Amino acid sequence: VVATDSVMGQQRLRRGQQRLRDLTLRNYDHQCAVCDIADPPLLIASHILGWSEWPEHRGDLRNVLCLCRLHDALFEHGYWSLTDDFQILRRRVSSAM
Repeated sequence: VVATDSVMGQQRLRRGQQRLRDLTLRNYDHQCAVCDIADPPLLIASHILGWSEWPEHRGDLRNVLCLCRLHDALFEHGYWSLTDDFQILRRRVSSAM
């Protein structure tokens, strides 16, 4: 049996995130920068330089991409990245047979 009750707790909130998301979606015309997904609940304001690693770039719109949830997850896990001139770099996949 898995316990499924609830508990009270404290949560750290990131100030300004909703405004950053709104501005990012507007900058990208409410569409993923990589594909044609344009459904706002599926879009994320994704930091290029990580939020926790680069606090000085957190609110900088030049450091944020509008990505769908799939491309955001793939970006976070290193399946693709960007060159300095914003070209997409795909991770090489080794064919293990």
